Amino acid sequence: MILYIGSPELLALSIFGISMVAVLSGNAPLKGLAAAAVGIMLSLMGPDPQTGTSRWTFDTLYLWDGMPLVPLVLGLFALPEVADLAIRRGAIATEEKYDAKAGMRLGIRDALKSWWLVIRCSVLGSAIGAIPGMGSSVVDWLAYGHAVHTEKGARETFGTGDVRGVIAPEAANNAITSGALIPTVAFGVPGSASMTILLGAFLVHGLVPGPSMLGEHLDLTYTMILSIAIANILGAGVCFVFSGFMAKIALLRYSLILPAVLIVTYVGSYQTSRSWGDLYILLVFGVIGWAMKQLRWPRPPLILGFVLGAIIERYMFISIERYGFDWLTRPVVVVLLGLALLALFRPVFASLFAKRAAPRAAPAPRQISLRPSQLFHLFALMALAWALWQATTWPHSARIAPIAAGLTALVAVLFSLAASLARAPGASQGARHGHLDTSEVHGLPPIRVIGRAALFFGWLVAFMGGVALIGFIPAVPIFVAAFMRIEGHERWRVIVPHMAGITVFVYLVFDRLLSLPWPHSLLGAWFPVLRSIPSV
Repeated sequence: MILYIGSPELLALSIFGISMVAVLSGNAPLKGLAAAAVGIMLSLMGPDPQTGTSRWTFDTLYLWDGMPLVPLVLGLFALPEVADLAIRRGAIATEEKYDAKAGMRLGIRDALKSWWLVIRCSVLGSAIGAIPGMGSSVVDWLAYGHAVHTEKGARETFGTGDVRGVIAPEAANNAITSGALIPTVAFGVPGSASMTILLGAFLVHGLVPGPSMLGEHLDLTYTMILSIAIANILGAGVCFVFSGFMAKIALLRYSLILPAVLIVTYVGSYQTSRSWGDLYILLVFGVIGWAMKQLRWPRPPLILGFVLGAIIERYMFISIERYGFDWLTRPVVVVLLGLALLALFRPVFASLFAKRAAPRAAPAPRQISLRPSQLFHLFALMALAWALWQATTWPHSARIAPIAAGLTALVAVLFSLAASLARAPGASQGARHGHLDTSEVHGLPPIRVIGRAALFFGWLVAFMGGVALIGFIPAVPIFVAAFMRIEGHERWRVIVPHMAGITVFVYLVFDRLLSLPWPHSLLGAWFPVLRSIPSV
């Protein structure tokens, strides 16, 4: 089966993964389609693999290898959640008590109750993990989409706390490694990034992947398989032991949690390419991600498009060059593309039939007014128009995929803007009518939400300024102390241990253990004698 899968099948599977955008978009399919297309465009930044043309690099060396994934994901998902916590100015959890034993028993019952979902998604994870080049980048979304389509009542409850929405992707994710072993051991083709390291270890020890691993060294192969099973069991046991302690973190005050989370987020972003560009990307997409969350623009489709964009372009060119247009007639391709079309257009047809079946009401008066959501639409239109104008100057092979994705995003945003502008005044409320969604910050007035958000991102800019001025590690205790004292009004007997603990943790783990090369500081440039201080 692995040998039968070629570029056309991988292309069709990638397109099928993109079709999950309909599932991940909730009640905003047009916004989801636009976000996915924008994600594809972001993935195409950097040199074109066919002609070497630099696409949307802004004449910076940082983007010549494309935009990295980690700062983008942390900006879109991590910083908006931390920002909402800072705006709300409370603990993560509202419950005062947490019963760890009752929670674990409930989790076991939920998993056993959904045993058939666990088995299906585990098989899906193993199958996707066995396909080189796919792996963990798409399996979570595919498993989530599969659960939405197959589980009873999932469309109404997923995204509102239904535990099946966690069980499905986690079951698939835990099964990836076993599937990735198949092409690695049998053909010497690594199924994932971690399998690339394992393949190198094979070669160091004189083991040649191939038939010998399924015959002469079969004992070693079974050892690896059993070790994965044992690792999952031990990992679950560790989680059971420490889940009660880890759950208590959610009850801490925000001023005790945020400094450590932000520091680790910045370090995690910076280690991607170890450039200032990582920190800029984190901050920019943190602002964009927060705006998307407040205005109800789905963010998962953007990440899905980013992950699959370059894969789709690569396999599209290979398939056309190798098979012409005959690749469209291959059986697996026909099935996958059919499923993709069904997944994309099913919400549209369902909406049309629902409107036709609903009783007709008297037309409400139309009102055109610009609100935050409409302004975000206009911002997206201007950015897309500029990107498309830039793409028209590239060679034909370099501009096909960017223009196709850009036009798709442009049309989706235009239709979404038209629907938003023409909506009747009483047809919707809150964020659905273009207002900020303050439901997750206890109904604060929008102006206060915006003010606190600006203050939060101002703290991030100040921290980056401190890193540039005096170095990363010296900036950590100053940032922690200032944030906890000014924002949380914490006492110094609480601030000093936190400040010392976080600084020592960053120094020992990232400087001494991982030897992370820190960004250069102005203080080190002005006074070279101070460069002996870590990160200065």
